Amino acid sequence: MLASSYPEEALNMYTTQGKKLYEFVCSELDKLSGSLIELGCGKGRFALHYADRHPTDKVYGIDLAENNLKIARLRAKLMNYSHVRFIQGDVTKPLPYRHFSNIICIETIEHLPDLGTFVQNIKTILNRGGTFILTTPHELRCTRDGGYIKPNHYLQSFGITDKYFHSGYTLPELKILFQSKDFEIVKSIVALSKSVLILKRL
Repeated sequence: MLASSYPEEALNMYTTQGKKLYEFVCSELDKLSGSLIELGCGKGRFALHYADRHPTDKVYGIDLAENNLKIARLRAKLMNYSHVRFIQGDVTKPLPYRHFSNIICIETIEHLPDLGTFVQNIKTILNRGGTFILTTPHELRCTRDGGYIKPNHYLQSFGITDKYFHSGYTLPELKILFQSKDFEIVKSIVALSKSVLILKRL
């Protein structure tokens, strides 16, 4: 279900846990170098954080919601970041991008009913030796119907009027998802009720 915005973005911006998640991801981003693409970039907070520290590296943000991308583009323009692009795209379909040194995907895959093409996108976009950072809810604390949530008033305030897909993944499930000769697990932890996986592309 495509929303005009996302509840998690508001929660991750204004709650104590959300702020801690932002700080944690930024601390991992600060260890990286080279080009970066963010899948499910929302309003661009992480991509812009990275762009600020890497003014000569290519930085892309991909998201399905054009409303979010308009805000991300405006922020990049106000900051004079000419090396940043925010593009509408569906991460569950093959993406045309290649040769990125880093990929991040923060609080996104829990909304994807099918992860097969998503995983293939990671393989084709990421350079060998590159880093992939993924976070997703570790536990789901709401009632589900096959992964779909019937919108309540809170979800409806974000333009969600149909069933809303929201899942969660344990670390063993994520490891199975990315278990192949193409990846090496660099870090796998549970932090702030999130499963965090950092992979190296082989």
